[in-house]
Formats: sequence, structure tokens, C-alpha cells
Amino acid sequence: MNDVSDYDLGNCLDKQFDLIRHAFEAGDEHQFEQAVLRVVNVRRCKSNGTLDWLRPCEDGD
Repeated sequence: MNDVSDYDLGNCLDKQFDLIRHAFEAGDEHQFEQAVLRVVNVRRCKSNGTLDWLRPCEDGD
């Protein structure tokens, strides 16, 4: 699940849930904490508008 970009993660609640669920199921406290922090950070970026800065460029841009 680490192959998901922050932009995609911030725009998909299912991907956020999957990231946290997989980390929880792994049973590694550090991995779980990192997953939760990553989701919190991308959600914060989305709410303040900075997540759009990570939007992939389309051809011609």
C-alpha cells in the first residue's frame, strides 16, 4: 500500500482505511503509527488546500 501517492491517498477514503487496516493487521505498532500519521497528514493537506500541489501533471502542462 506504500505505492499509493499522497495525492491519491488524500482523495480516497477507501485507500486511507486500507492503509491503516493493513498496518493494524501486521501487528507492528510502529507501522500502525506511521500509517495513522500519514493519513492524518494527507487529510490535513487536503483540508488546507496544499494536497492539490501534489496533483500529478497531465501531458502538456
